[in-house]
Amino acid sequence: ECTPVFGKYYDDPRPVPARALGRLAPGATARIIRADGSECGIGEEGEILVRAAATLKRYHGDPELTAQSMRDGLFRSGDLGYRDADGYYYISGRIKDVIIVGGRNVFPEDIERAVGVLDGVRTGNVIAFGVEGRHGAQNIVVVAECTGGNLEEIRRDFVANVSHELKTPVGGISLLAEAVLGAKDDPEAVERFAQRILV
Repeated sequence: ECTPVFGKYYDDPRPVPARALGRLAPGATARIIRADGSECGIGEEGEILVRAAATLKRYHGDPELTAQSMRDGLFRSGDLGYRDADGYYYISGRIKDVIIVGGRNVFPEDIERAVGVLDGVRTGNVIAFGVEGRHGAQNIVVVAECTGGNLEEIRRDFVANVSHELKTPVGGISLLAEAVLGAKDDPEAVERFAQRILV
């Protein structure tokens, strides 16, 4: 949708930090914004909006997609990220994967990591995602394959670990199943199952 926005350029002798996209390309513009459209501070995560030397103006024949993809003349990249004090930009995740809990962005991989280290949970066979629950609230759903042990203890440890990971008390999180998942072979099927449970 646009030409390069970030990179390393001839007038910058410094090496690009690990995981950084680079600094703004000549003629490019980038903003990192909060959900309310206000500008994020240094190191604060938000949605990345960009405009490069050549950026699309519209999607042909699809005004609805165009409206969804543009904001204040900038392209909505769909990425979450932040900028450091030296002007380097970083991507931290994708907006569509984020679960919003109490106004905070929560990444499924953080939850999966917190649950996957528990005794009785098979590493790699954990999937976390958000679904719309009752009254429009978003719920975190975690499905994990358990290898045995006391399921109530696993559930208690699960809530404690995820609460610690999110840095906030946990509410509205459901451990839906302790069954063989096939190592995330069909996450869409798991989500459909979760939607039926939570409706």
